[in-house]
Amino acid sequence: MSNPTGKVRALEQKVQDLVQVVEREEGLVAGSLYAARTRCGRQACKCMASDYRHVNRCLSFTQQGKSRTRTIPAAMAEDIQAKTGAYRHAKTIRRLIARIAAELLKDIDSIIARAAHDGQRKMLATLLEARKGKK
Repeated sequence: MSNPTGKVRALEQKVQDLVQVVEREEGLVAGSLYAARTRCGRQACKCMASDYRHVNRCLSFTQQGKSRTRTIPAAMAEDIQAKTGAYRHAKTIRRLIARIAAELLKDIDSIIARAAHDGQRKMLATLLEARKGKK
């Protein structure tokens, strides 16, 4: 059996890591930032007459169960990239917390089962001795 105390410490550390990630940021953004190449639609633009495409930064996210995409100004792209990265990092830490907690619960269940088995064995031995003493 593995060490439950070590798992508790690991769980505490991961929870602290998650709290630090959330507190450090001005907000997390649950979405993806990507570059889309599009035509602008103006007839005089070179994108209409050649293979040139304008680069737009887009944020893809889910809102009320529907996929949404918004164009992001270039000045905001770096900030949003950091916030989406922080969100992914927070979700990764959460998955680690869930895994450690599940392992810890298995260990606790094993400890309880072993203690119950030992207790039952001792109780039955005591009852057997008590019956032998009455005869």
